[in-house]
Amino acid sequence: MDARTREGLPVLPMRVRTVDQRRQDAAALLEAARHAAPGEVFTAAGQQLERAVVPHGTAGRVWAENPSTGKRRDLGLEEERAFWPWAVIEVLRATGIRIEELLELSQPGPIPAARHR
Repeated sequence: MDARTREGLPVLPMRVRTVDQRRQDAAALLEAARHAAPGEVFTAAGQQLERAVVPHGTAGRVWAENPSTGKRRDLGLEEERAFWPWAVIEVLRATGIRIEELLELSQPGPIPAARHR
């Protein structure tokens, strides 16, 4: 286990930068799409997309299409999928906890009773 950890250390800065860049790009795309009207073309994170016209829109979803391919994308979902890997890495880096301990953070447990003196 220690050997695997040491082998991964040299590429850690690159991985951190990559995950952070993906998070920033996804957030920029989502923000730009939110300010675009349906059918309007917008550019963010080096990408040009068109805010999708959704006749029966789903609440809370922000859809965009690539004008050249027509592929539709859920930018909110993309932003969420980019955020959580970044958040996990940052928690691990900032605290030094093991992955098992990180998983326990997401498991709600009983709230201890307040102690009164």
